[in-house]
Formats: sequence, structure tokens, C-alpha cells
Amino acid sequence: MATLATTTFLDHLKSIYPARGSLTSEAVLANPWFLVAAVAFSSSNIPEAIPVVFDYALNDLKQAQSHDLTSETAFQERLGLARKLREALLQSGLLSGMPRVISSLIELNKVMPEELREKAVLRNTKKNMAELSAKSVRQRLPRSRLVVQHYWLRSHLRWHFLALAG
Repeated sequence: MATLATTTFLDHLKSIYPARGSLTSEAVLANPWFLVAAVAFSSSNIPEAIPVVFDYALNDLKQAQSHDLTSETAFQERLGLARKLREALLQSGLLSGMPRVISSLIELNKVMPEELREKAVLRNTKKNMAELSAKSVRQRLPRSRLVVQHYWLRSHLRWHFLALAG
């Protein structure tokens, strides 16, 4: 099934999301085509295509990286690409199911260069789940107010139009 993820096909997918401006490493990282492709392949239960998409995007990034970048900056950009892809796959599990995500991440891990693998946990492990949940609720509170306001406004407008029509 990985025959679907050919260079020609990936070129076509990439052309659907044209880069803005010149081909720079920032433009490559900002273009979401590789995330969309990886999530689509993962959701379609074609995990063997994920490494092909990753290699293609990584080669794009390496070609776009200018020679005046320090090796540390270039490494950080490559690490950012790997992290974005892993995060996109993980978040897609909410829609497509975790077994497909796990299969995709296993396939991705097989081709992930050692230096781009995570060496440490990225969150604060000293905090317990209650503290993390409380912080999460505080961060979401303004958004939840917007959602409530949106639904209130929608129902108010609906009532207003019904009153005018009646």
C-alpha cells in the first residue's frame, strides 16, 4: 500500500499547498502539506507511507536550509519538523483511533534519525495530574466563555428572527 506515497504523488500534494514567498526553511515548516498527508495516511490505515512522507519533508527542509545557518539552528529546525509530525499524528488519534496512530508512530520511529528522537519528557513531571488539569482549565476558560457567548448570541438571534416572523 505504500506505493501510493510516491514522489510524484507527494509532489502533487505539496503543490496543493503552495509555499508563500521564497523557499526558506521557515516556509517549509509553515507549509502544512506534510502534516495533512501523514494524518491522512495514518487515518487511512496506511502507516508504511508515514516514513516516506517524513523523509520527503525532511529532504525538503534540508534543501531549503541556507548555508549561513549554524548547525545548531539547522538541527533545531529538523527537530521541530519531527516534533510537529509526531504531534499531528498523536492528535489525529482523537478522530481515527489510537491503534492507527500507534502503528504510524512505530513506522515513523523506524526511520527517525537518532538525533531527532526525543531524549527527555517535554512536560514537567514534578506536577501531579490535578495541577496540570487546573492549569489547563484556567487556560481554556476564556475560550469557553467565547463558546458560551457564541451559542447565546445564536439562540438570541434565532429567537429574535422567530419573533419578527411570527
